[in-house]
Amino acid sequence: MVTLQRSDDGYFVPIGSDGFYRRGHTKAPFDQQPVEACAMVSACLDAQRITGDPHWARDARRAFDWFLGQNQLQQPLYDGATGGCRDGLHADRVNENQGAESTLSFLMALSELRSADRLGASSQRLHSVARA
Repeated sequence: MVTLQRSDDGYFVPIGSDGFYRRGHTKAPFDQQPVEACAMVSACLDAQRITGDPHWARDARRAFDWFLGQNQLQQPLYDGATGGCRDGLHADRVNENQGAESTLSFLMALSELRSADRLGASSQRLHSVARA
């Protein structure tokens, strides 16, 4: 599912809610939703925890960066001035609404990434102490 939601230039591109996707058909390019980016962050971090493969952490970061403007429109959905997250990415613009679901999706993804970073740093410190 990760490769299905990646653009040719490497951006995370969630399947849009304006038509969704049926296997073997064309995926809807828009309206991209924050809940999809959050779910991809979670799924990738779970895959990394299970497999130990660091490429999953990179995929999680790519999905999170979608919130920050690394997307097809190069527009951030997260608004640092309000602390909110815009409701989606349309083909021609960002949806300016900042609903609870979108903001919570951003905050959950941020929290999971920070937790994974802390666990990774702790694990690295333990391994270096064990080797000493």
